[in-house]
Formats: sequence, C-alpha cells, structure tokens
Amino acid sequence: MDIQFVLDSYSCNMYMLSYISKPEHEMNNILKIVIKGVCEANVNEEDEMKHIMQAYSKHRQVSAQESVARTCSLPMKCSRSVMFIPTDDDALQMSLPRSVLHIKDPDSEDVWMSGMID
Repeated sequence: MDIQFVLDSYSCNMYMLSYISKPEHEMNNILKIVIKGVCEANVNEEDEMKHIMQAYSKHRQVSAQESVARTCSLPMKCSRSVMFIPTDDDALQMSLPRSVLHIKDPDSEDVWMSGMID
C-alpha cells in the first residue's frame, strides 16, 4: 500500500513523475551491452528486439511479492481502488440531489451531502 499526503496537484505530478522515471543504472549498463552484442551479431530487427526484451525481463529488479508470484506461477492481479479524500480548507462539496432539496424547507441550510471527512 502506497499512501502519500499530497497538498496540491503539482506535488502529485512531481511524485508520480519521479516514481515513473526513477533511474535504473544497472539496467542501462546491461541493455547497452546487449544492444552492442546484437549489433555486432548482425541479426534482423525482430531478433534484436527479442534479445533486448529478454535481457530487460531477466535483469530488472522486482519486489519480493512479484518474485514469489512468478516463482509459484501465481496469476498477478492488480486490485487497486482509488479514493479521493478532500483535505484542503475549501474542499469540494456535493449538494443533495434536487429531488431531496425540493422536499426540504427553503430556509434549511442542510443542503450538502455528508462525506468521509464529516
């Protein structure tokens, strides 16, 4: 579970981009060696891509969970759910449906839906 407290959209973008583009220096060196070897072997483009793909899949770092799942031939499933929690002072609120608002007293100030923060 990866939980991050994000105050604004810029912070969210920075976190996501730094995670996606994190450097893998060892992988770069391995791929350079494989590409150099494939170029010297003078193989066709399809075989070249197969060699590069195999080198990438065999040498990349994986989590312990993924390693166990691959070793035991378990199907890997992604079961993520995303929940938006408004935490700023001027958070977005949703009003009650019109059908409910028409029933309420016109002077009633109870027009907002309750949410997780409430």
